[in-house]
Amino acid sequence: MIEMLEEHSRIMVVDVVFLYRKAACKNKSEAFERGREQQQRAEREYQAYMQGADFHETPSRWVSLADVKEDLHHFFNNMRNKRSLFSKEKFIDYFGRIEYSREAGYHVHVCFFYKGSKAQHDIFYSHEIGKYWEKITAGRGYYFSCNAKAAAGGYKNVGIGIVEHDDFDKIKHLWTAVDYFVKASQIVRVKQTGKEQMVLHGKRQKRQGEKPGRPRGAGLSGSEYQAKLREIFV
Repeated sequence: MIEMLEEHSRIMVVDVVFLYRKAACKNKSEAFERGREQQQRAEREYQAYMQGADFHETPSRWVSLADVKEDLHHFFNNMRNKRSLFSKEKFIDYFGRIEYSREAGYHVHVCFFYKGSKAQHDIFYSHEIGKYWEKITAGRGYYFSCNAKAAAGGYKNVGIGIVEHDDFDKIKHLWTAVDYFVKASQIVRVKQTGKEQMVLHGKRQKRQGEKPGRPRGAGLSGSEYQAKLREIFV
């Protein structure tokens, strides 16, 4: 991330959660029923644990991990064909992970990074990326825009949207979010393979040749700038 911030005077961060309609509640009544089922499942899991037995029970409404990976493979493989969102002129990279919860099963949380000089409308991009996910999954999937929630004041500490190279508070919040993705406690456990790493990331192309200059404030260039960033990223 240090190299990304060094190369660009500003970046645009789009934060989207990919979900599945199969796992979503249709109404309050269904939500209540699922809550009751979850309590009963937790009790069965506890009883199995007390008896020293393994407990593996997958609700039918969850999408399988294999299906999630197949959809993601389709999504990322087709990015090159969606130039309005992922052209080399403005798109930098992506980073995220496959997550898991007792309520929703498997879902995906991804941050997309753009050149702030080429793309500025983060909420628009978040919705367009979400719609592309819905298209890729043929309507089986839907999305949640963290950028839209942030714009509505839904988060206390915001590290998404437009991030200036010298906005160290916002960079710190962004790094906290990225760091969350790779915490050992967030690694999904899969029975067949034990502990499986579920982090997603692209292959950012480094700039060739000499980097163009840009205005920097006093103490915000070269090794001094790197040192300031490393204080955040440690």
